[in-house]
Amino acid sequence: MFAALFWLVYQALNGLIFLFGHLPPHWVHLDWPLRMLGLVCRALTFPRRILRHLWPSETSPAFVLWLLAALNWLLWGVLVEAMRSLRARRKS
Repeated sequence: MFAALFWLVYQALNGLIFLFGHLPPHWVHLDWPLRMLGLVCRALTFPRRILRHLWPSETSPAFVLWLLAALNWLLWGVLVEAMRSLRARRKS
C-alpha cells in the first residue's frame, strides 16, 4: 500500500513539474516552485540514487532497476513507520 501511494505522489510531482515547465514564462514566472518541486522529487528518490551507484544503469539488467525502486520504497516505508512509532511513544 505504501509503495503504491509513494509511486502516486512521485508521479504527481513529476506531472506538476512537467505541467509547470510548459507554461509560458511571460504568463507566469514559476522558476522557484519548479526548483522546489525538483528538490522534493530528488529527496524522494535519494535512497534509490545511492543504491544505483552500486551498479551503473547502463550495464544493469532491468530486474536490478526494479529491485532498486522497490528498495527505495521499502526504505521510505521503514522511515515513515519508525517516525510514527516514535511519535506514538512520545504521546504515551
